[in-house]
Amino acid sequence: MYYLTRLNYRDMKKVLIYVRTSKVSQEYDRQVSDLTEHSIKMGYEVIDVITEQITGSAKIGQRIGLQKVIQLAEQKKYDKLLVSEISRLGRTTEVHRIIEMLSDLKVSIYIHNYSMETLDNNLKPNSMIGFMLTILSEFSRIEKETLIQRINSGLEQARRDGKQLGRRKDSCKSKAKYLSEYKGVVRLVKKNLSLRDIAALSNVSVNTARKVKLLMAS
Repeated sequence: MYYLTRLNYRDMKKVLIYVRTSKVSQEYDRQVSDLTEHSIKMGYEVIDVITEQITGSAKIGQRIGLQKVIQLAEQKKYDKLLVSEISRLGRTTEVHRIIEMLSDLKVSIYIHNYSMETLDNNLKPNSMIGFMLTILSEFSRIEKETLIQRINSGLEQARRDGKQLGRRKDSCKSKAKYLSEYKGVVRLVKKNLSLRDIAALSNVSVNTARKVKLLMAS
């Protein structure tokens, strides 16, 4: 069984801080600050701070930072992984996989906004985590269905109002303007990264990365 672990869990000293934002334009300083402050309060030794700017829907294999988290766990470099929120680890399915992998390696994940850990003092899984993930997964499903319904409803209303849907015929952008809107992608293309890596690091689709690369070559 799992048990809830509170802030008096002091027996593991080496911790790794992991923070993520979905877009390059977003800042992660607050996450780092909050988790660093917690580490100082608990007397932990922070071995590293891993930052990542990538969408949470990306698979584990697409996330360089998360792969390093797992690699360091396999090397027994730390005892706890500190995150500000469970969503920083990704979507529900990926979170389940990450928790299982780290739990098997006897690494506990501390979730700051809930003051909760995935393992108890005996390094046994915390049942509250599974319960919380189930609830979050259901909320995510409902939110997605509601969003789809709103979009479809809006499209139907637009059609009834006689509005033109889709891209306007005169909306094609010039090569220079298009590339200027994806400067981050352009920079990564110049580094000869794969389209998949460029898309993951820039939070764009592979098709967008491919279009930028083709325009640069033309």
